[in-house]
Amino acid sequence: MRLKTKAELEAEEAAKIRQKRRQWDTSKLAIVYIRQSTKAQAHKNKESRDEQSIDLVELAVEQYEWPERNIYPIDENLLDKRGNKVQKFRSASGRIDKHLRAGLRIAEELIKADKVGAVFVRDIARLFRDPDMINPPQFAVLCRDHHVVIITPSREFDFNATARTDFKDFIEEAEDAAGYFRTIGRNLQNGKERKGMRGDYAGHAVPTGLMLDEKRKGYMPNPYWCETVRWLTHRFRELDADLSALRNEILGVPIFCELPEEIIERIGRIQLRPLPGGYTIVGRGSLIDLLINPANIGHRVYNRRVVKENAHPAIVDKEDFEYAVAHLGKVDLEGNEIERSERTKRYTWGQDRGGLLAGVRENGRPVVTSSQGGVYVLQMERGTIIYSIKDNRSLSPNPYRGAIAIDTVDAALSRRLEEKLHDLIFDAEESGSMIETLQQAKVVGASPEAQAWRDEIVGKAIEERQERQRSAKAILDHISSLRKKVRASLGRLDETIADVKKAIALEERDYSVAKEDMSDHDMREHFATLKRLRLRLADLEEKRARDNQVDKDIDSVQKRLNTAKEKWGEMDLEERRSFIRLITNTIRLDTLSGRWMKLTIEWSPLLAGENYIEFVLFLKTLRATPRWTREEDATLKAMYPQSPKDDILAALPRRSWHAITMRVKGRSETQAIMDTLSLEDLAVMKEYGIKQEWIEGGCTEYWGTEDTDVNSGGLSSYAKYSPLF
Repeated sequence: MRLKTKAELEAEEAAKIRQKRRQWDTSKLAIVYIRQSTKAQAHKNKESRDEQSIDLVELAVEQYEWPERNIYPIDENLLDKRGNKVQKFRSASGRIDKHLRAGLRIAEELIKADKVGAVFVRDIARLFRDPDMINPPQFAVLCRDHHVVIITPSREFDFNATARTDFKDFIEEAEDAAGYFRTIGRNLQNGKERKGMRGDYAGHAVPTGLMLDEKRKGYMPNPYWCETVRWLTHRFRELDADLSALRNEILGVPIFCELPEEIIERIGRIQLRPLPGGYTIVGRGSLIDLLINPANIGHRVYNRRVVKENAHPAIVDKEDFEYAVAHLGKVDLEGNEIERSERTKRYTWGQDRGGLLAGVRENGRPVVTSSQGGVYVLQMERGTIIYSIKDNRSLSPNPYRGAIAIDTVDAALSRRLEEKLHDLIFDAEESGSMIETLQQAKVVGASPEAQAWRDEIVGKAIEERQERQRSAKAILDHISSLRKKVRASLGRLDETIADVKKAIALEERDYSVAKEDMSDHDMREHFATLKRLRLRLADLEEKRARDNQVDKDIDSVQKRLNTAKEKWGEMDLEERRSFIRLITNTIRLDTLSGRWMKLTIEWSPLLAGENYIEFVLFLKTLRATPRWTREEDATLKAMYPQSPKDDILAALPRRSWHAITMRVKGRSETQAIMDTLSLEDLAVMKEYGIKQEWIEGGCTEYWGTEDTDVNSGGLSSYAKYSPLF
């Protein structure tokens, strides 16, 4: 028999002690996890936030002797879905899957990288209120595998202390956290369902034109607004079902008056757009919903079905209501689908309307955005394809804020990208030979002073080139590490999806076995659980699809990066789009004046090594100026030709003198380019330092960089490029 060595005996004894004693490594990070369910709680409940932030930091530092430099706070309410910090609080429900919470994803990534010693949290409910108990066991196993302890003010959970019941206790606390809301939510929902189905008010939005009665159980006409609803419904019929004409009549007009406080208390949240002097309806969908709401003819509706007829006085004529439903509704009052003849399809010129910046990113946001509205790809009648900015919340008849040809933007962005790719690859691959050449260079017959001067200059050049080489290689290495990170996330996501599918299968099996013995209550519980699980599965599968696309994009970039400058022209449109999505964080298109538009690009660290913001200013062709409005024509008629030129230009700041004279003459003729610029256009030139000779030389594209320090602002460099046409 071989006796155990002293080292083996010591290891065995240490293992026994470890099973009973909780341990944590203070040389690693201590995550302080903060989460409140709603943004209102995060904003108003300061005591709870202090308990989750200040108190937990003090607990880690004072009681557990954690170095302050290793404290790593993660505030779920101040992170967007991508993990970027935001200024305003966001809602962060504990019922949401961990893969859809950026803060918890960051925590798991740090734990998996063995950088974390403990997670401090006020209670387990801050981590999870998972009604299906899928995430808590996964998180506990992850912490166990990477020797991470979960610490609350009342106790520690060390899952490697196997002689203790920490794992079981953690799961029980997570079940209690989920069960608390399960019970409350079920009781509230059942009560609301019973009230709503018998025709009583159940806390839902009160239809416009009605208000709660004195008992707050039913509706009665709102004396201030019911006549407006009646007029809208009748006016729709007078206009022969022309919804656009009706919308244009009320757009920007306060058709609903202000309400006294005693009425506001009986209608709750006002579902209209506020204006000076009252309210109006802006959205087309909102107008349709108002016109075809059965509550207008006295019926009570709950969960999109009529549950009680003639429950309160009607506020619109029944014939007008039926006319609106016949033209706008999808179903009649009995739930039967309304059949209509198929509308004539309208085709635009050509087929492909896609631009380089069309589509959405992996987070669901558009690739190109605007501070002035949404950016759309449109095709004009002559075949020109444009990026158009449209403000859908505008109350003016013309919601379009500017447009520019797709070819103009895509060509400029493609050229700039090729240049940046060339610089990146050159710095990574050619810097070595340049450094070697500099080191070998000598000044023949030079004096010691000249040689010393030469060595100093060359030394600085070598240091600069080495730094650029290190930066370029770091960017290329970052792509590899990013792909590993995405694939690790996909692995954890697949595990959760498998667990959700297993839970669905168990629910379905239980139902098939016991359905004959289940009560109505059990049936409702069963199908509510199945619905929740299937929605959760759909969300997770959607995220997996997005992450898979990111993985493919990274793979494409990794394979093509070294030859991207040469291969860019060979990529198809979708390959170029995926490349753009990956190497930019944001792209924003804004109108500065009638002739100037600005495209701002925040390059990803993948390409720049850090967040780096550039912009390009486009001088549009004369034909791209906005249409004349009735107000502008009236101003021109009142002032031209008797008023001085400067006064007319000041009254029409969007118009150049050339545009004004051509509007009067009703025709176009060649004019010096500076005469075609308005005061707004000239102000943009002055702001960005664009010289007149550049404009007269035909240059229409100007690049610059923005200072990323929000406190300093301004331009850090500026350059102009060759004209586009």
